[in-house]
Amino acid sequence: MRLPGKFSDQSNRLYLAFLVTAVVPLAIAGLVGIHYSIQALRDETLSHLDQEVASRAETVSRFMEQLASEVLYLSASTALDALVENPTEQARTQLESNFAVFATAYPYIYQLRYLNTVGREVVRVDRREDGLVLVPPSALQDKGDRYYFREAMALAPGQIYVSPPDLNIEHGQVETPERPVVRVATPVADAQGRIRGLLIINLHAVTSSLSTSPARPPMAMCSRPRKRTNRAKCTSAPT
Repeated sequence: MRLPGKFSDQSNRLYLAFLVTAVVPLAIAGLVGIHYSIQALRDETLSHLDQEVASRAETVSRFMEQLASEVLYLSASTALDALVENPTEQARTQLESNFAVFATAYPYIYQLRYLNTVGREVVRVDRREDGLVLVPPSALQDKGDRYYFREAMALAPGQIYVSPPDLNIEHGQVETPERPVVRVATPVADAQGRIRGLLIINLHAVTSSLSTSPARPPMAMCSRPRKRTNRAKCTSAPT
């Protein structure tokens, strides 16, 4: 049975009214729900990222404090003092052996060096694919023109210098394959307090997690700890 046109029009209007009063609000509610769900997911993700960044920053901070302590102790070692006060080949060989032992205990060390006041390498131990290499005197290099040498030598004994991450340079050229490093250094003084050279460690930047920031880290001023078990106390130096 076919309804008259008047009733058909009323039916259409009722159907349209139903859509407006029921379906449209549901759609709007769904869109609002989706928006808040996305916002909540974004906030949760950012919160997890903040926690991860904070955790990594704390890890790097502890790592650098411990490394600063080790560098300061090494700079005050008997073998290094002996070479500073009496630079004989025997003293150089003894320090070289001590460097090798130290580098063996810390696999993130790529190079461990002692440079004199003009930037000439005196003792150097490298880490290669097949192990540690004691670099002979004939292969030692002049690093006096490198920025990290000048900046680190401007510090006082007992202070720690940390370079920005960059590529390792050998004989004036970028080493191949490219090797990102971070350098940690401290001036070495004699018994009279005169600076006689620089102790410097090259770290694998990726391993030490210090290459995550392209900006130059501030130099750190660290007090020399009195006991072997203590860590160095480091604060950012004024820029």
